[in-house]
Amino acid sequence: MKKSKGIMFLEVVAVIAVGFLLISILVMQAVKAKQKTRDAQRKTSLSELRASIESFANDYGHFPETYDASDGEYKWFSYCNYQSEGWKARGFGVWIPEILEKGYVKLLPLDPLRKYFTGAMKNKVSDGGVSDSASFCYIYRSDGFDYKLASYCGTEYDLAYPSQQFNKGLNNWSCGLYSYALYSPGAYNW
Repeated sequence: MKKSKGIMFLEVVAVIAVGFLLISILVMQAVKAKQKTRDAQRKTSLSELRASIESFANDYGHFPETYDASDGEYKWFSYCNYQSEGWKARGFGVWIPEILEKGYVKLLPLDPLRKYFTGAMKNKVSDGGVSDSASFCYIYRSDGFDYKLASYCGTEYDLAYPSQQFNKGLNNWSCGLYSYALYSPGAYNW
């Protein structure tokens, strides 16, 4: 029997298949790395905002309030176009009242995935694939005595388990562990 000196078709197919497999693994790792980076940015933004909010409270004796005079209630303020009972879209620069105007921050942060887009976005990894205008949006609520600051339905990779610093506390948010939050003790149930 004579051996063929050329490359067999099956060998070429096998090499191409292995190449595609390696490329797909690299792409998946790159996507995970981007998700982890955005989650780290969210935690950093929330931590910096918490420091500003608490510094404001130390100076003025209360947290910046989210009182809506139109209906006399404390609401969740955000920069996203999400309108629901208990929520109010305030725009990019004013979703946490007072800390920008009084110089505690130079600019209020935007979610690294959402940026300036205010419409509905789907968090594909959250429980049931939540899709609304508040996903990947920072939100804030305060009655002056307590506050909660959160990245609503905004985690992509690193979940916020109950024992962790950024756990959202007790509430009925539809995205389960896919929200980061920082809050004062009295706001745990918000």
